[in-house]
Amino acid sequence: MVTGKVPFDADTPVSVALKHMQEMPEEPSKVNPNVPEGISKIIMKAMQKDPNLRYSSATEMKQDLEKALKDPEARIAVNQDTFATRRIDLRQNQDENRHEKKKEKKKTVFGKIGDFFGRHKILKAIAIILSLILAFVLSMTITFFALRPKKVKNIQIPNFANLTFEEAKKLAEENGLTVEVEEEKYDVEIEEGKVISQKPLYQESFTIKEGSTVKLIISKGQELVIVPKVKGKTKDEALNELRTLGFEVKIDEDYDDEVEKGYVVEQSIAENEEILAGSEITIKVSLGIEQVEVPDLTGKSEEEAKQAIKNAKLKWKSTLKENDSSKPNGVVVAQTISAKSMVDKNTEISITVNEFDEI
Repeated sequence: MVTGKVPFDADTPVSVALKHMQEMPEEPSKVNPNVPEGISKIIMKAMQKDPNLRYSSATEMKQDLEKALKDPEARIAVNQDTFATRRIDLRQNQDENRHEKKKEKKKTVFGKIGDFFGRHKILKAIAIILSLILAFVLSMTITFFALRPKKVKNIQIPNFANLTFEEAKKLAEENGLTVEVEEEKYDVEIEEGKVISQKPLYQESFTIKEGSTVKLIISKGQELVIVPKVKGKTKDEALNELRTLGFEVKIDEDYDDEVEKGYVVEQSIAENEEILAGSEITIKVSLGIEQVEVPDLTGKSEEEAKQAIKNAKLKWKSTLKENDSSKPNGVVVAQTISAKSMVDKNTEISITVNEFDEI
């Protein structure tokens, strides 16, 4: 990792495996001069082929790393034959010798198998390669079955209307679905505690995925409430007040020459009337004065211009006369509001007609 290269490289996996068994990798500091000498020696010790020549514990390795981190160029004692870092500790050497003798006495069948492969390096390489292939195949197989998505069934959506929430929950569980309450509101027909509607809606031959959640609107029952006056209030104020009382609100928007845009002009149920919560109320909201586009009147006769003004929901105000022989005779040559302008409906507009006696 510190050199950016693999320790051994060859044309075939077998050749790479043989190098792993027979050769020591080049020291990292020789491959990458930026690697401190101390770190290089620690890496080489950690990569020794004989496990007994590697670090015997994480603590031992930690001590060398801390030393190298404090002084990256610190000299660390190294066995030149194995490139393994060593502490100059006679007691440790004596302990290691006794440990090696005990291991020799306790050599098991596995140790003998290791000796066999040690004498037959080609077989050992093949065994390593086969083990790697087997491990790869097993990991891929396990991953495939673990990540393979389960086939999800399509479920005919049940009809939860008029069921209590508990009944709806039981029906959902029987079909592999879940339900949750999205909203509770008053209803003039559905009794308290029962389902008014659902999302997605129930339809014959309409399916959803197993495990899906269906959202329910539950009835709060019937309640008599007094209709407030919302005429003259803004659209948002009227909506908030009526919906808080449990009414279903329908909005009808239209232009109004007298009421400012966004204000309520009418309400379908008069104020102070007592009705069931959940009933529908329609409010008419002003869009303000209608905006219209001014037509291009130039080139038209006076009568054609007046008709075009009327058709555009504007009003003709007056006709001015002009005597200019350089312009067409008997047609509109000017208008007080430029063509394609947007103005209020019923805005007045005047025209200028060119008239002169032709010789």
